[in-house]
Amino acid sequence: ISDVFDEEAEKIIRETGDKKIAYEDPDYHDFSVPKRARWDYLTSLTHDIGGAINKANDALEEGNPESLEGVLSTVDFNDKDRLPDHILSQLINHFSKIRLRNEDLEKPDILGDAYEYLIAQFASSAGKKGGEFYTPKEVVELLVEILDPKEGMRICDPACGSGGMLIQSVHHLREKRQNPRNISLYGQEINVGTWAICKMNLLLHGLQNAQVKRGDTLRDPQLLVKGQLMQFDIVIANPPFSLKNWGYERAQNDPYKRFRFGISPKGYADYAFVQHMIATVNSTGKVGVVLPHGALSVINSQSFPFLDIQTSLS
Repeated sequence: ISDVFDEEAEKIIRETGDKKIAYEDPDYHDFSVPKRARWDYLTSLTHDIGGAINKANDALEEGNPESLEGVLSTVDFNDKDRLPDHILSQLINHFSKIRLRNEDLEKPDILGDAYEYLIAQFASSAGKKGGEFYTPKEVVELLVEILDPKEGMRICDPACGSGGMLIQSVHHLREKRQNPRNISLYGQEINVGTWAICKMNLLLHGLQNAQVKRGDTLRDPQLLVKGQLMQFDIVIANPPFSLKNWGYERAQNDPYKRFRFGISPKGYADYAFVQHMIATVNSTGKVGVVLPHGALSVINSQSFPFLDIQTSLS
């Protein structure tokens, strides 16, 4: 963010000759970067570096609340045992050798691609737990290809994890030579850490306008218009498999009338997510969802009469 801010400032100075506007007027930048959050300030420090990085992150969030609020402050750099000053100093010096301006990158998305690679590696090392925030790229690509998003659409992932399905929808538009900026992305994620990873992932792909909310999709959906569920052209998700404590009791009197096909079993939320997705797709839209193999074995025609029509939902 700091490198791109400097790049934009230098361009403004060349065009206007006004250094004050270039460095102090946030209207001329994608992100507002206060002095204490700029890289050249951090490189000048020799002690209490972790605290300074925390303050820099806080300043970036305060200056850019719509895109960054709550994202950077989830990490605490001021842990002297794990991150002593000499280690942070070495880290800053290392990255100071690498220019990360847009003009220095092979393509605008290269940092986003690197970030997604790291997420995939971390998910792989986390084993089964990694599935909570990451869906294998091949699965995401297949699902997006089937749904075939087009420019002008509104796309939502109500269990968005690290945001891979939303990002792949944008990649799909590029592959089809459509305008990747002409698309509206929405999501919701219950885990605060995962939500922050998602926001960062979208940011590094240049998608800071995506609206990703924090919260429990089944108990407290956040994507609303005038108290009603927002409607989307495509709803796509890999919700948590067979979630146990999902809000069965509250679903009995759901204010959004999402569970008109029956209430999912108390210990299996799979079809609660499916019904939420059906309730949020518009009359001409499409839904794509990844479910565990055993989803059909925990239901019956009395609970879900609509499945009598066709049970081959795989």
